[in-house]
Amino acid sequence: MLLRAMPNILRFLPLLAFLLPSIGCASGAPLLPQDQVFELSFEVSVPKESVSETTTIWVPVPLEDGVQRVASLAAPEGSTVSTADSYGNRFSSLTPVREGTYVWVWRVERSMDEPGRLDAEPTHHYLSPNRLVPVGGEAAHRAIRVAETAGDRNLMRALYDQVLEDMDYAKIGDGWGTGSTEWACAEGYGNCTDFHALFISMSRSLDIPARFTIGFPLGSNDEGTVSGYHCWAHYWDSSIGWTPVDISEADKHPDQKEFFFGNLDASRISMTAGRDLILDPPQAGAPLNYMVRAYAEKDNQEVSVDTTVRFRRLP
Repeated sequence: MLLRAMPNILRFLPLLAFLLPSIGCASGAPLLPQDQVFELSFEVSVPKESVSETTTIWVPVPLEDGVQRVASLAAPEGSTVSTADSYGNRFSSLTPVREGTYVWVWRVERSMDEPGRLDAEPTHHYLSPNRLVPVGGEAAHRAIRVAETAGDRNLMRALYDQVLEDMDYAKIGDGWGTGSTEWACAEGYGNCTDFHALFISMSRSLDIPARFTIGFPLGSNDEGTVSGYHCWAHYWDSSIGWTPVDISEADKHPDQKEFFFGNLDASRISMTAGRDLILDPPQAGAPLNYMVRAYAEKDNQEVSVDTTVRFRRLP
């Protein structure tokens, strides 16, 4: 059903066999251990104005995806954990809540992510459009041009290089950071969400499954508070499996460009996969663009809660 208006895409399908793979090796890799263990905590503060008998808090549970292994160490009394959704996401929820702070703590073991490590089926989700990540349009035109000129290069490496060429990592003005392919095409800059929205749209427009993951960058510190978030992508290679890319980090660190095509360092935590998320139990509001911190509703309306994320490395 993809690219119905572009039948010429069929002539590029032989490239999808990836007969000349060029997965990144450890050249330029961050000097960090390949396997790491963390304690991760969410401290969710609920202000008085957000409280009622109907108020529900949802927090994402770190992903268990073949790269990460997760154990719960603490959770608020009365909270429950959902079964995994079609992306593998699980959500812990609590209803009702009172004014105050609620704490979730997990132990997360993480390995370096390499081709074939991620455990997920390449379902239709990874070929379908999202609200801000279309299949077709300008991203498809760019993908087709790359496929036409890739020659002997690995097609996915050519897409990776094209996004690096087309995008600059910058946080200027308003509009960046929503993970919008149209923004990326029109403006040519943004953060990790915008870089990987463009890559995912280009990949899916060539009928190659691609997956979005968001979580936290932890760097080399032994402990600390995490103020931001980070996201990355995987594409499906039928001969290897899911292969990771981190294009925005490659843009910020050109010396690691080779590494971030096919490898992700272990100093990060994956929280959720996919876009346009429906929680469990379902929220009353619209699907979430993406989720990396707590979300809450009162009387079927989104309300404000503050999430403080802390981590420490364990031996």
